[in-house]
Amino acid sequence: VIIEEPDIKHTAPQHRQYLSYDGIGSGNPFQRQKQYAKVRAMKAAENVYEHRVSKAQADDSSLLDKSRIYETWEKVPLKHKIKTKHGFDRLVEDLIQESMSKG
Repeated sequence: VIIEEPDIKHTAPQHRQYLSYDGIGSGNPFQRQKQYAKVRAMKAAENVYEHRVSKAQADDSSLLDKSRIYETWEKVPLKHKIKTKHGFDRLVEDLIQESMSKG
């Protein structure tokens, strides 16, 4: 078995890809960072758009089934129907409900 050794002991890795910024962009690191930020912003805007479209489609399909929602809402206990907007008020309300249920 003959093992060939290269003439040069060390060669610079010309095949190395840019590992930062998911390999997006070209140029110096600052330019790649700017291009990556633009790509991320576009991707985020597209995801927001897709989410809004899917949410709107879900709302349209749920409009058809409102009667079933109202039937199930009648079976929900009162303590689950109470809704408060602030976390502290919700905590106090939960503690009151818990102490009332214990007696």
